[in-house]
Order: sequence, then structure tokens, then C-alpha cells
Amino acid sequence: SGGAKRVHRWRAFREGYAQVRGLTAEEDAIIPLCVAARHIWLMGLYCRLSRTHGQGFPLDLGDAHFDRNIAFIRSWMRSTRAPRR
Repeated sequence: SGGAKRVHRWRAFREGYAQVRGLTAEEDAIIPLCVAARHIWLMGLYCRLSRTHGQGFPLDLGDAHFDRNIAFIRSWMRSTRAPRR
């Protein structure tokens, strides 16, 4: 599935990055929030680009687009949440 491929790519990226430079505990802990913030920023960017590029913009920014992106952010944050103590 797409989710399994995404997880596989993410793990491969993290492992490769760690071979070059390890992350501190603080850096590692903030990654989930940075990914979510980037996704929200991209949604805003797409809205802005659709206004400046009009009909030539390749994305349909209807409700389904936002529903899908919000679902991704929620899923991402759940899957990366640190275990509770």
C-alpha cells in the first residue's frame, strides 16, 4: 500500500541520514511537528499558487484535497506519537 511504501522510504531516509550525521534527542523529537507544519504550509502554498496560476494549476483544491491532507496530518501525528509514560 501507499502507506507502507511511505513508511519504508521514511525509515530508509532516516537510516541513511544517521550514517552521515546523527540526530540529537531534541531534533528527533521535533521531526513529527516539523513534517506536520510543512504539510500545512504546502496546503497554503497550493492555495496561493492556484490563485496566481488559475486554471493551469495542476491540483484540484476542492474539499477532497483538504480532507485527504488533514487525514494525512492526523495519521502522521498518531503514527509518530511518542509512547505515553
